[in-house]
Amino acid sequence: MCSSYRKSSFLTGRNIIFFCLSIILLGQSCVTIDPGEIGLKVKKGVLSDQDFVAGKYSQGPRTKYILFSTRVQELSIKTLLPTKEGLEAKVNMAVLYHIKPEAIRSIYLALGMNYENEVILNNISAISRETCLNYRAMDLMTQRDSLEVNIFRNLNADIGHYGFVVDQVLVKEIDVPDEIDRAIEKKVLSEQLIKQQEVDILT
Repeated sequence: MCSSYRKSSFLTGRNIIFFCLSIILLGQSCVTIDPGEIGLKVKKGVLSDQDFVAGKYSQGPRTKYILFSTRVQELSIKTLLPTKEGLEAKVNMAVLYHIKPEAIRSIYLALGMNYENEVILNNISAISRETCLNYRAMDLMTQRDSLEVNIFRNLNADIGHYGFVVDQVLVKEIDVPDEIDRAIEKKVLSEQLIKQQEVDILT
């Protein structure tokens, strides 16, 4: 009876191990695509014609899924931008963008998975510099909204055909050279003095 009990326990233990291994292998043979993602399936080096939306899919040993997020992504950039008079302003900005779901296949085939560096970051840098050249350093402090709008429009026009949509450009901080800061301060003080003189005349 004791021998029979040991044999039964041994079989039960093997069954548990087999069950656990089966669960692990089953988990490894499936891929989960979350909401806000789209997957492309590559089987034996061939890209499938189907786009895979949120769900769980089986995955064989020579099959892989390339996942793209269609959610809004944020890129933070700190850079030096040249101004109209040849000075440089330190600009801290953020760009919000997303990928068009229908463009994912063409993005993958044309750009691969390094699209953010090759297309978006490179174009943000080039377009920001080109746009900032239309502004004097002093004007950047008072025309931030205009700078944001122009970068936004130019960036959308430049990368839109790839399948990217720029949702918003935010210029968070602008740091101009010290001489510009002093000139701006002098201008503000001068304007305040003029307004005070007008008030004195009226009274």
